[in-house]
Amino acid sequence: MTTSRDIRRARMDDVPALQQFFQQSYGPDTVFKSADFLQWFLGGVSSVDTSSPELLNAYVALDGARVVAHYGYIPTRLRVGGSEVPHVWGVNAYTLPEVRGEGLGRKLVDVVRAQFESFGVIGFSSSTADFYASLGFNVFEKRRFRRHVLVLQPEIADIVALIGTTEHPGAEKLTRMASLPHTTAAASTADPDSWIDAVPSALEAICSPVRDRAWLRWRFSPRSLLDYQTRYLVSSLVDRAMIAFRTVALPPTRHVMTRVVDLFGDLASSRALLLETCLRARDAGHIYVELSSMGSLYDELLQELGFVLLEDDEQSCLPLLTSPVAFKSNTEYVGLSSRGDDPLTRSLRSESVYFTSADSDRDRRGRLAAG
Repeated sequence: MTTSRDIRRARMDDVPALQQFFQQSYGPDTVFKSADFLQWFLGGVSSVDTSSPELLNAYVALDGARVVAHYGYIPTRLRVGGSEVPHVWGVNAYTLPEVRGEGLGRKLVDVVRAQFESFGVIGFSSSTADFYASLGFNVFEKRRFRRHVLVLQPEIADIVALIGTTEHPGAEKLTRMASLPHTTAAASTADPDSWIDAVPSALEAICSPVRDRAWLRWRFSPRSLLDYQTRYLVSSLVDRAMIAFRTVALPPTRHVMTRVVDLFGDLASSRALLLETCLRARDAGHIYVELSSMGSLYDELLQELGFVLLEDDEQSCLPLLTSPVAFKSNTEYVGLSSRGDDPLTRSLRSESVYFTSADSDRDRRGRLAAG
């Protein structure tokens, strides 16, 4: 017997039901039990999503007033082939076990995909990548996010040993200590109003989400419950870059590292900001700096500064889970689709795109403190 469920756009008055749903789905300490976080995360960016503020960026399946399945999305704009198109990242797809088998997840995905010109997903298994490919997604030959690591302290070996990856592919690369140059700090600012929304001309051919001031304020807001720092270096319309990063503790050890969540701009300005960030991390005693991305936009710059590259399964020789540190396989696959099966989207290769941990929900608070 097929059960009919009400499927509709989530609303602000669904927040209490969504809080219950996420706690049942992800556990009692999930960050989604915070109404403020949930409203921020699914509330969207005003310059991107101009729909009613009473609506959330999610679709739900309901059993009466109870949420039994959810599919959220993060709206942005994607630059493809020199043009900007509305784009969403699908996030937090979950169906309660008791109603699985009804096809609710597929129905929710189809509803979201049908409404937007461009749709993407980051972070799924190899078998799911095959499934997305069968639906017409470009999965980039099943290439995954790559991890660039700047080794600052030999204590990085403590972390590798703790998660049991001493003999893991890529672990040997982490014995290469970086030697940063001595230089003066870049004349950067933390003020997002200094940013110029237009894409630097040198990067117009790269497929990447648009980073405008509204998106930057939303993405790195204190409401994310993560202590992001952003720096901007703007010399002209052409010469400018931005970087976003945060300090990450590595319990149960006392070590910390710097995670660069986003880097974007011309090469010279990006180099200055990245070097400034790495020098601060070194002086603060951090054991390494990392930047994960899809694409090769800054490969030469990162190599010049002493970063080592971890690809495919090598990425997992450092923890992908940090609260506490734990081993996790690299499942950072990427899938893109477009309405009408645009051949340009299907023809994109990993070398012609640039996605970072700032995209989708790849760097997000997972849990709140118990109690």
